[in-house]
Amino acid sequence: MKTKLLVGAALMAVFAATGASAQATGWYGAIDGGGHFPQNINAASPATRAKLGLDDGWMADARLGYQFTPNWRLEAEIGYRDSKLRSVTTSLAGPLASPGGTVDSWSYMANVLYDFMPEARVNPFVGIGAGARQGMVKTHALITTPPAGVSANETLRSNDTDTRFAWQALAGLAFKVSDRQ
Repeated sequence: MKTKLLVGAALMAVFAATGASAQATGWYGAIDGGGHFPQNINAASPATRAKLGLDDGWMADARLGYQFTPNWRLEAEIGYRDSKLRSVTTSLAGPLASPGGTVDSWSYMANVLYDFMPEARVNPFVGIGAGARQGMVKTHALITTPPAGVSANETLRSNDTDTRFAWQALAGLAFKVSDRQ
């Protein structure tokens, strides 16, 4: 369901922005995709600490914006980042066996961007953004070396969602896909 929503929003942004992306001012849309290289997650509870090792994943986002002057843009961005769980280590039970699960996040940002060469086919830009990030953690792993009071071969499971303030610094290259005079 979430993937269908992301794909639908991305396609809507592409069709809404066709031809408008080359204008000096006005509405535009963009879709970005690429690699996602998450850091490990350190988690704590009153009873134990845990470290979640994450695999690299993929990311995609859709943006809809308005170019006010040839150099300044304001845009809304919705992004998704996907990661798979590689390992789980706890302070009480050590490394856990057969880890699995996902650590995914959605971001909802408002960005302000400055274009250095807005009339060029390849335009370098910088910007800043602020908004919210929603992280979703769904994991499971087998406890093979249990602490006192826990039987061996029990499965540790987690399912948590957390939304927090987020910010980002942006730098990149924008490529015009069509000319509209």
